[in-house]
Amino acid sequence: MIMKKKNRIIIAVIILFAVFFIAKRKIELAHAPVIGQQPVLVHTVYTQKHDITEQREYLAQVRAFNQANVSARINAMVGNVLVDEGSLVKKGDVLAKLDSRDLEAKLSAAKAALLAAEENLSYWKVEYKRDDDLFVNGAIAEEERDRAKNNLAHAQSGYTRARENTDLMNANLSYAEIIAPFDGIVAKRMVDSGDLAVVGKSLFVVNDQSRLKLVFAVPQDDLRLIKKGQKVLFKNGQFWSEIFITNIFPSLEQGKVVTVEAYLTKEVDFLPGEFVPVKVVISEKKNV
Repeated sequence: MIMKKKNRIIIAVIILFAVFFIAKRKIELAHAPVIGQQPVLVHTVYTQKHDITEQREYLAQVRAFNQANVSARINAMVGNVLVDEGSLVKKGDVLAKLDSRDLEAKLSAAKAALLAAEENLSYWKVEYKRDDDLFVNGAIAEEERDRAKNNLAHAQSGYTRARENTDLMNANLSYAEIIAPFDGIVAKRMVDSGDLAVVGKSLFVVNDQSRLKLVFAVPQDDLRLIKKGQKVLFKNGQFWSEIFITNIFPSLEQGKVVTVEAYLTKEVDFLPGEFVPVKVVISEKKNV
């Protein structure tokens, strides 16, 4: 009897331990991580509307609105140079004077030849008038009258050539003064007294800096995106300012680029030759 009671107690204790371990295992499994159901960290933001633009960036050079390479129109030695780089000039101001002694001598000879041709023409006008009157009155043969007529024609041609040559010498003498083509500043001087001025060889570069422009190269791959009138943003101090494409040159240059110009319309502190970053606005969407 006592044994049976003891056995029942042992069995009850075993059952209690079993129930305890089962309950504990259930609690552990309930708190164990589940594969494939890891928590994900989520950031939330509020949506807002903005302007969206597509841009292309280039490096532009500041250039004068007008720029002239001033050269001589005749070959002659340079006498005096009257300006230097940085000199402000007005249209018609003399930049340099060429040695004009040879030109003056040629002009004097041309004037003397013109005077002689004029006297010769006057003489044959009188001679022809006289012979024509004599021929009309039957005093001389037609051949004599025609001889005077031919001499008059030669005298007229000689006078015309002499007058044209005198005009040319006058013009050449006027070209002995190298003048400014417009108001501006002498950006470059490439000549000194005693140099030989050659037709077409640049002596000065004069810039009209009353207006400036930005000039930049656009590669061939971007050409379909660039159009006249498009907005151009340029760095002006700490801020970006806005202008528009004015000119697109029609042909590709070396390096497969096209030159694009945008005139500056605002007061800026740029100098010709300075480089400025620019952005061309390709497309623009508002409030999206």
